[in-house]
Amino acid sequence: MLRCCCGILLSIGVFLGQVWSSEWLKPNFHGFISQTFLKTTKRDFLIKDSSRGSFQYSEMGLNISGAPEARYRYSLQTLFREFGEEGDFEPTLDFGFFDARVTEQFGVRVGKVRMPLGSQNEFRDVDPGRITLLPQQSVYPESFRPLMISVLGLDVYGHKELSGFGEANVRLFGGSIGIRDDFFFTQRIRSSFNSPNTEIDGRRVGGAWLGWESPDGNFLAHASFALMSGSISLETSDMFSGNLAVTVPVTMDKAFSLDVATYIYGFEYRRGDWCLSAEYNHFQPSTKYSEDLKNQVVGVIGGPFPLGDEVVNGSDDSYAWYLELTYDHPGPLGGAISYSDYISNKARPSSDPSNHREAITFSLRYDVSEHLIAKAEFHRFSGRAAFKTFATNNNSDENWTLSAFRMSYSF
Repeated sequence: MLRCCCGILLSIGVFLGQVWSSEWLKPNFHGFISQTFLKTTKRDFLIKDSSRGSFQYSEMGLNISGAPEARYRYSLQTLFREFGEEGDFEPTLDFGFFDARVTEQFGVRVGKVRMPLGSQNEFRDVDPGRITLLPQQSVYPESFRPLMISVLGLDVYGHKELSGFGEANVRLFGGSIGIRDDFFFTQRIRSSFNSPNTEIDGRRVGGAWLGWESPDGNFLAHASFALMSGSISLETSDMFSGNLAVTVPVTMDKAFSLDVATYIYGFEYRRGDWCLSAEYNHFQPSTKYSEDLKNQVVGVIGGPFPLGDEVVNGSDDSYAWYLELTYDHPGPLGGAISYSDYISNKARPSSDPSNHREAITFSLRYDVSEHLIAKAEFHRFSGRAAFKTFATNNNSDENWTLSAFRMSYSF
């Protein structure tokens, strides 16, 4: 722990010193520290051993931004995060980009840019900007955050006034995702295939966001999508030993292909201090064995490839939606109530408790001071479906709860 704290302080000191030394950059410094406590009943969710209560959800971020000229600005954030077994407070460039507004209606961001997916993804880590503690887990699963949060590449944006019919906004983005060894997704694949050195390549990512805002600014409709194409390496001595009573050693850079498509549609309607919002998410993954892998396995076992074309559970389309009512009073107290549902495999009956997860969520936020925020949230679930690779406990009871508490300090 001491080594971790020293590393954090040293990184911050070097970072601040280098930026502060440039007068042209005119930097503004902001940061936050948050600590969350999670407690579930009857099964683990999001974090291992959450059924016992867990404090393994901590974040600290340092943000530096500036606008050296009216048409140019920059922003970057270093994040130190622990989310269960993911992160371990290692410094990560959460985002960092240079923004050039070419005209009044058109601009481009270059660097590590936020993915404009849905309405919550870009701001899911900004506690002061949200009433809720967790983003809606049906549409923005926290275990998949590293795959959704940012992309190293370009973000081209523009807007157009529609002559009294509101305003249209469009964004196009593309680049690559760096998928680290400690990410939840990587850990689950390594465990599934007994391949401790497995790596995931997410080089090709692209997508778009389209929105329409009413003339009075009270209504927003939006649609967005992201497509990722990559591959998964494999290094194991017993790929099939647990399933087919045969041992097949495999070491291959592109053992599987990985294609993921995410589509999110939604709206927001504001009236005074109230906001009604809803979103729908369609998630389409496809993980397939490569031809090279098939040929290698066939050569070892001396017979036809023993499995189908796609990895088990690798291509189950899922969908989710939520409806949320938020009250954001100018005073210190705000709250929200929402209803959501998640279907892990649209080809199976949605009434199956193992295939769906409904939730009623109550959120409460209290601004203790200008810089200190307290949040509490209660989720009552019906159904036990988990988002893709996350496995819950083998408890057959379909009714369970999650309680969460968070304190955040920002400066």
